[in-house]
Amino acid sequence: MKILRLFAVIAILVVALAGCGKNDSNLSEAQKKVCGSWAYVHDKETEVLKLKDDGTAKYEKNKYTYEVNDTYITLMNTKGETVKFRYEMDGEDMLLYFETEYEYSGETEPNGIIGVWSNEKKWSFEFTTDGTFMEDGYFPGYYFQDEATKSVKLVYNDHFEDTTIYYTVDGNKLTLQYPWKMVTTE
Repeated sequence: MKILRLFAVIAILVVALAGCGKNDSNLSEAQKKVCGSWAYVHDKETEVLKLKDDGTAKYEKNKYTYEVNDTYITLMNTKGETVKFRYEMDGEDMLLYFETEYEYSGETEPNGIIGVWSNEKKWSFEFTTDGTFMEDGYFPGYYFQDEATKSVKLVYNDHFEDTTIYYTVDGNKLTLQYPWKMVTTE
């Protein structure tokens, strides 16, 4: 009997700590999908993002309120600053797209995404007119650009799975939204 009570207490604690009542009828369908505690797939024990059913969030130890629709999670702090993530659900996991800005490194005007792009972190992308790319000078592959969705499918030669990224070009600035797989925090 004591074991049964212990099991019931543990079950109640797990539900209480989960952060969201995914069957709560007050939540939107999008909120039901994303509500919870999220960690990178390669570090399942370290919480990166927590989205609660009361509309509050924690990201990188900072507190926010949030709004979610079928494409974006928007975090807002008390200073009026926002952090916006594109996301896609992958079963019980989530692809969370992080934005990184690159500057054009060529000698002529950029032609869409074609050219060499880099940033202060020494990250880079080079897209050629032949449909090949090189990421960070080490990871080659082929790419397929979709102008309608402003996306690029990266097909790596060896190192990584095929990855779809989203982009915007504004003058000599290229902003990429690159996905990271997120799992429920353990």
